[in-house]
Amino acid sequence: MEWTERIALLMKSLCSLLYVGASSHRTAVRKCTEIASSLSMDVYGYNAGEGLWRPGQERAKNAGIDPIEMLNRIIQSGREPLCGKRKLFLLEHFDVLLENRDPFLLTKLRLIRDESGNRCTTLLLGGPGFRLPEIIGDIPRVSVPVAASQELAELVDTCDKTLGQEQKKQVLEALKGLTAHECENLLAFCLAAKKKLDPPFIRRERSLVLSQRAQNLIQLCPAEEDLDSVGGLDVLKAWLRKRGKRFRCSDNPHAPGQPAPKGVLLTGPPGCGKSYVARALAGSWGAELIRLDPSRLFAPLVGETERNFIAAFETVQSLAPAVLWIDEFEKFFHASCDQNADGGVGSRVLAIVLDFLQSRRDGVFVCATANAIAGLPQEVMRAGRFDAVFFIDLPNRKERQHILRLLLRKYGLNGNIQVTEELLSASDNFSGAELEQAVADVFYEQDEAPDRAHPFSLLRTMRSMVPLARTMKENFEFMREWYRTRARFASSLDDTDPKGGRRVCPMSQR
Repeated sequence: MEWTERIALLMKSLCSLLYVGASSHRTAVRKCTEIASSLSMDVYGYNAGEGLWRPGQERAKNAGIDPIEMLNRIIQSGREPLCGKRKLFLLEHFDVLLENRDPFLLTKLRLIRDESGNRCTTLLLGGPGFRLPEIIGDIPRVSVPVAASQELAELVDTCDKTLGQEQKKQVLEALKGLTAHECENLLAFCLAAKKKLDPPFIRRERSLVLSQRAQNLIQLCPAEEDLDSVGGLDVLKAWLRKRGKRFRCSDNPHAPGQPAPKGVLLTGPPGCGKSYVARALAGSWGAELIRLDPSRLFAPLVGETERNFIAAFETVQSLAPAVLWIDEFEKFFHASCDQNADGGVGSRVLAIVLDFLQSRRDGVFVCATANAIAGLPQEVMRAGRFDAVFFIDLPNRKERQHILRLLLRKYGLNGNIQVTEELLSASDNFSGAELEQAVADVFYEQDEAPDRAHPFSLLRTMRSMVPLARTMKENFEFMREWYRTRARFASSLDDTDPKGGRRVCPMSQR
């Protein structure tokens, strides 16, 4: 049911008091005025800055009326004998007044709530997600979504009527997630800066607007890679490509009841490509890449952490289709073992995260990365939260060969250095990050002396490095054994590995 239809039904049902949460008050006021006019109601608007106003008249009239006096007038109007039309009172920006929890103000609103609505309806207009005081917490609430596609299309047409269908589609895609007012400001800013509607410019500016709106709780990251640039991990990449066909709900609408891909949990040692896979996934699927960092979400004030999580998840859903990259996922639940140590913040955060993971979120694919999942709550790990859990191990011989070829091409060294057996043997137990560091060191040496870019230079660099898997050998062996029967491996076995490769539980590969 559309929000306008819901408001119209509440007015028809003689509702005396309701709350409407909207990001764009101007759009909400215009729509509510149109609904009231269609129901033959007289409309009166009020805000603390301009006072009482009527549609089509000067707003400066009765500017000295305070909120208590305005509520007294509404109560008096509701008790007068019914003569003529019903009335609609639009009280703008009333969430600012409700935050103070003024007992006189709240008592007046409760009296309005208890009065019959056959004479007038009062509509409190505020921000989305506002928590109403308990005394009026039982009134109906309506949430106004961000600007609809048709409304944005009309706005783009007013800015440039010469745009082709494909260009218009790109502009609308770049405006996704913004309110009507934000779209209007951004389009005007783009015309002033570029003299035309430029989708890349709009996309960059939109990232700043959304980050500021979410108080920098999320980061919109560029997705410049794709799955073809990922070395190895053939099992994981094949699994992701299959789900990519059903990801974009706008292009592939699902029948009711058909499951949409929800997400994947990637775990394994540091430096093995978990974060890189998240970036490459967004690039392959042509979706926004949104990074969620736990250090930005947790706050010292009571209730602020929970508000940050809710605001971040609401912003993410408004940007669909998107890949939500949750980095260091285990850090979200550091206090889950002792819920009383932090005043219950950890348990409330867990409830918010579980609700988001369980909800139907078509167009938002969660890619969570964790160095270790042993400490995660069991509620997060159960089926239905994520589609699968993959363990990304150190690259085997075949994968190291693939990764080195990609890295040499990336740094422009593929003409001077070829992947040899000596390099593959020297890079045993190297992670992807350590392989890139070795190639980068040779690249820097080439700047000083171009003749140093040869296989022996890369071989010398590799032999001088001590990989983390050797430094923390016991930890890596324990991790591999622990995950052997508890997660899918992201890579297939390498039959050409002279060491015989890892031991894998056959059930984990099904």
